[in-house]
Amino acid sequence: PVAVAGLNSGTAGRALRQNEDEEKLTPLERAQIIDAQALHLGGTTDRLRGNPTAAKSAQIAGLNDALKVRDGRVTSIIRLRSQMLGEIALAEEALGNIAEAEARFVESVNLLGTEYPETAALASARARHAAFMVRQGRKDEALALYRTVVGAMAAQRRTLTGMTNQMAPYFRLLTERAGSDPAAIGDFFVASQL
Repeated sequence: PVAVAGLNSGTAGRALRQNEDEEKLTPLERAQIIDAQALHLGGTTDRLRGNPTAAKSAQIAGLNDALKVRDGRVTSIIRLRSQMLGEIALAEEALGNIAEAEARFVESVNLLGTEYPETAALASARARHAAFMVRQGRKDEALALYRTVVGAMAAQRRTLTGMTNQMAPYFRLLTERAGSDPAAIGDFFVASQL
């Protein structure tokens, strides 16, 4: 019923929601997702250890395994999938594949935007993308995206807790521009209050 309505709604990209007993994940499906998450964590460790090739491989394997569970239409793995895409993007960036990194960051944000609009998870994915833009010298684009993040978080009365690494480039950009951009000081104050 709920699943059929979702499948027949014309939004094939939407995930199945596990609201009814027959839609709950089986123990095997849960194990498959946990195994995919283990690959994700291993890939993150590889990236942090300076091995982006192994990191990318592990993330892709984990993502593919996660997508095998009900053809990837499981709401509970949307955030995991987004995190994996973000990690693939970071590995691609480290490998010098900038266009591929950009595509994965966008995919990560879009995935969350579809199922979890205006959530802290979406804000974090946007901030991660903006930090990438800063590293690529695209400071004006990054500022615009960071302002979107801060505006959404302020409107929802949420904090930036847990997003320190992603938001640090924003504060650096605002500090750099404080002398020439009057809005930078105000933006810095608003963001620092979250």
